[in-house]
Amino acid sequence: MSLLKQLLLSVTLVVAGILAGTLFVSLDTARQYLTDELEAQSRNAASTLALLMSQPSNQDRATRELLVTALFDSGQFEEIVFTPTSNEETFSLEIDRTTQPKAVPAWFSGLVTLEAKAQMREVTDGWQRIGTISVMADDQYALQSLWQSVFRLLFVVLGAGVIWALFAIVLVRWFRRALKREITTQLNAISNSNAPTSISHEPVETHFSELHDVSDAIGQARERIKATQAELDSRIESLELELNRDPITGLANRKYFVNDLRRRMERQPRGAVLEGHILLFRQRDLAAINRALSRVQVDEWLKTVGQRVQAAVSQFPDIPCVLARLNGSDFVLLMLTPSSLDAIRLAQHVRKTLTQLQVTLREGGASRWAYALIDAGQYGDVSTVLSALDHALMRAESSGHKDIEYVAQPMQVMESKTAPSETEWSELIRQALEHDGLVLSYKHRHYHNDLDEIQRYEALLILLDRNREGAAIPGFLFMPAAQRLGYSSQCDLKAIQLALAWLTDNPEDLVLRISLASLLHGKFTSTVVEMLHAAPASVVSRLCLEVDAFALVSGSAEVQTFCRDVVECGAKVGLRNLGDQPEALIYLHQAPFSYLKIGGDFVAGVLGSPGSQNLLGAVIQTARKLKISVLADDVPDQGTANLLMRQGIYLARSEQEGSEPSG
Repeated sequence: MSLLKQLLLSVTLVVAGILAGTLFVSLDTARQYLTDELEAQSRNAASTLALLMSQPSNQDRATRELLVTALFDSGQFEEIVFTPTSNEETFSLEIDRTTQPKAVPAWFSGLVTLEAKAQMREVTDGWQRIGTISVMADDQYALQSLWQSVFRLLFVVLGAGVIWALFAIVLVRWFRRALKREITTQLNAISNSNAPTSISHEPVETHFSELHDVSDAIGQARERIKATQAELDSRIESLELELNRDPITGLANRKYFVNDLRRRMERQPRGAVLEGHILLFRQRDLAAINRALSRVQVDEWLKTVGQRVQAAVSQFPDIPCVLARLNGSDFVLLMLTPSSLDAIRLAQHVRKTLTQLQVTLREGGASRWAYALIDAGQYGDVSTVLSALDHALMRAESSGHKDIEYVAQPMQVMESKTAPSETEWSELIRQALEHDGLVLSYKHRHYHNDLDEIQRYEALLILLDRNREGAAIPGFLFMPAAQRLGYSSQCDLKAIQLALAWLTDNPEDLVLRISLASLLHGKFTSTVVEMLHAAPASVVSRLCLEVDAFALVSGSAEVQTFCRDVVECGAKVGLRNLGDQPEALIYLHQAPFSYLKIGGDFVAGVLGSPGSQNLLGAVIQTARKLKISVLADDVPDQGTANLLMRQGIYLARSEQEGSEPSG
């Protein structure tokens, strides 16, 4: 039997099975529907008749029998039986089938049965039960309707089968001609045009007559194609190299980098990890650069960036590197060195090179780069590496500093090492905002000097993952994603709402951090002012909103407006991380800060650094003139503590964790 005949037979059997199944399912569905309808009819009739017979005026036997007879005479019921509870005789009416012709053939009624059950209801006289009424609907009308429906459906099925048979005959004849004409012609055309096709095995003799010509054509084309295989392989290799290069910079593209990284990670022995670090750097102002320069100039600038970074990397010949451009604004550098110091040294050299390539923007200022550095050996596959890089870049973009955001260990955002994608972050944050998934964590802080002390609570925003019971994500992990996705202002407004609720129930002062992205949002300041005006003055006076020194430098006008409006409402504002952004000193007089906070590396190194001591003197002198308190965290030793104490700076004592509810 030929292949086409086998195909036709198999398809015909399938179609026949489908049609038979359709007939069976339709018949069974109709049968079940009619059964339900008969039971419903019996149930309604029994309920109605029982209600009529329970009326006080229908309690005598003659009336009850008259009601039963009236319902039975409608011709819709096969049997009606009234069974009294007393010793009275049972009254029943039943259709005599022997005197009536059947509506359907006997074999059909035996094959398709309507299993409608008799429905029973109680008949009462007031509160006393006097009997039971049983009603069974006549199924002959339903069987007749079902028989007519089956007959029509069978006619349609047979008609469809005949049409299919005719169509299949025409289809087979057409396909047999087309198979010989079209397939053979295409194979000959492919071989004559040296198409890139290779046959590495001998042609197999077919057992189907329809494919004999096709097999002959393939065998003839095989030898001709084999002669051009080497040339085609060379051309394919050349095209692959072109596909793996960025057309503007000439660097490796995203596809090549990802495949190369995956290949390197998969080649590692069992239990071993890839010894290397990855630097991702993004041009944050590429859109503004496109507005400031022409397209040709932008392409030339991007090409220069690639060349200059390659030249910078070549100065470290002992560190094998792979430089690639992932997309329009993202570049990545794989440094195959297990030493974090070597990786940081090379990354800093790349950062210094890129700083020299900044573009002056129309809006003022220079273009900005964001840098993220991770240890690739801490991750098991490419997807987790890319997720970690993206999350580290989020932190770099939201931190405000111009340094490299180095993540030495995997960020334990949730239960797994994999940082959520932007889509997952968006869903988490959106659900938290909609379903009260944001809470505050409170920490008691105590600052003191020789003359005075300051006690207060500091609040940190926490995101509760409702999908994982007990999973809490701190603000320093999810707020970078919130800022990128445009949720930062909503999160900070929710935090202020929670802080005001906490202050209503607690007498202490509370400090809450505000992000730069929120301060730059158009309606954020006015919304905060409305919230503060709506709160009691005794609550607002104990709230302090803390901004970063980088925010004061980057968004000076917006931050100054925010600080002045908040203070006018009765709250206080503070400035943190002044040691990391000393240029913020020139803006201190333009905002009514109640305190400045220093810490980190600035405080840790002030004792041994004359430059840091001079900067500290300038901070203290400016703060005294403006009557602003200076607070210090991260004091490393007693010598540093004595130096700061002599200057009247408030030093942080040991912290006690608080667990107050978020209100």
